[in-house]
Amino acid sequence: MSHSEQMIENQFIQILSEKENQWTYRPDLKSEEALWQNFRGHLNRINLAVLEEQLLTDKEFKQVKVEFSRLTGTPFLASQWLRGENGVAQVLLEREDGKKVTLEIRISQEELLLMR
Repeated sequence: MSHSEQMIENQFIQILSEKENQWTYRPDLKSEEALWQNFRGHLNRINLAVLEEQLLTDKEFKQVKVEFSRLTGTPFLASQWLRGENGVAQVLLEREDGKKVTLEIRISQEELLLMR
């Protein structure tokens, strides 16, 4: 990466990190796979009761990724999905044991206001 590209990237990170954007720079998330694993951790944590304390298997998380990609195929669809119903976005999942569950991703009221 050239010096000017690095400067632009640093400025972009600074803009996204300012208070009205509510974005936190995570230097440990350097790849798409790292982002997916971070998302997986949040899904497991938020939905522990729904998952009956059985974390998502690799096969189940692959289903989540496919459904997530379907629901958020464009920036507009992603925004609509993230807003969800009262700030709760949902992903339907069939567990490996055949049980169907609905996983939730909660968006705070402050984040909802920023999406408008």
